[in-house]
Amino acid sequence: MPAMDAEHIVHVALPDLVLGENPRTVRPSQQRIEEYARSIAHCGILVPLIAERVNGKCQLLAGHTRVAALRYLANDRALRELAERNGVNTHQVPVRFFTGDAQRRLLLPIIENNFHDLMNEVDVATRVELLLETGTDRTVLDHFFGHARFMRFPKLLALDPEIQQWIKTGRLKPTTALKFAKEIPKPGQLLRKLRSVCGKVDDLCANGRRKVPRVTDAV
Repeated sequence: MPAMDAEHIVHVALPDLVLGENPRTVRPSQQRIEEYARSIAHCGILVPLIAERVNGKCQLLAGHTRVAALRYLANDRALRELAERNGVNTHQVPVRFFTGDAQRRLLLPIIENNFHDLMNEVDVATRVELLLETGTDRTVLDHFFGHARFMRFPKLLALDPEIQQWIKTGRLKPTTALKFAKEIPKPGQLLRKLRSVCGKVDDLCANGRRKVPRVTDAV
């Protein structure tokens, strides 16, 4: 993979940020945004956002939740006052400008989101498929993700969209979905079986016998 060009950090006014593409199809909860906003009001943004210049504009590559938290903070009087007392600048944000090649650009959000354990496996697999389409060496990606995980990506993308959505929302573990897919290779039968299993988990949660509504290998 080609080397990354030099990057630099500058402060950018919040209205000047263009959100661009967010590779995460599942958005953060309101609770998470509020937690980020409180953290920013206390300490500011400790990790710079990542962006690139597109047609003279600052287009965001990573940091969508931090931007959402700043906008929430701007509309919350108590948090605004707390930020002012702590000397936090909520009008400008630190941005690291990325100037690498197309392959590094595709890989960047995966690294950023996986570091915070926020990007689901279906979205990662979709991103990896784009990397392969741009000509990224399979061996490099195999080494980066680890062979077992890398080999799971095309299998995840071959699943029914409804099953993929359960994985995206955390309803179904990717490994569990693939385990069922191996045992039930017919797509229609697999979907019906997983619907049944999801219903079973719902019943267990409703009866208080299970706290987390997520299908795992134990169900």
